[in-house]
Amino acid sequence: MNFEAFVTEVLAPILDHPEALRVEVTESEVRVRTVVPEGARPRRRDHREGEGSERPPAFHTARKLDVLVYAEPGDRGRIIGKGGRMITSLRTLTKVAGEKAGAVVNLELYDGDEPRRESRTEAIAEASSGPEAGA
Repeated sequence: MNFEAFVTEVLAPILDHPEALRVEVTESEVRVRTVVPEGARPRRRDHREGEGSERPPAFHTARKLDVLVYAEPGDRGRIIGKGGRMITSLRTLTKVAGEKAGAVVNLELYDGDEPRRESRTEAIAEASSGPEAGA
């Protein structure tokens, strides 16, 4: 899946300056912990014959995609959305699409030159902070 085109197609219509939107995707490999489903027990190893299955490896290597979104400072509020709902939804969509493609996907919103991941708490604090009263 082309995550760059997907994120651009979702975000461009809601931005005031869609021409300034830039999406970069970097790929790497990451070790991911293997989760054994609850109730599933590995078969015991047969010590006498040396056969049987052992526990699955605790980690496996997966493809990791970092989706980096750069936008105008005025458009960042639109990308974050009220209470961080928009950025949370976009992260959920990209993670699910990544799982379907066999990759771990992380979407980050960049502010200027510094990478910064908007957390829900930070987005709420930023949205609720306005001009200081009495200043």
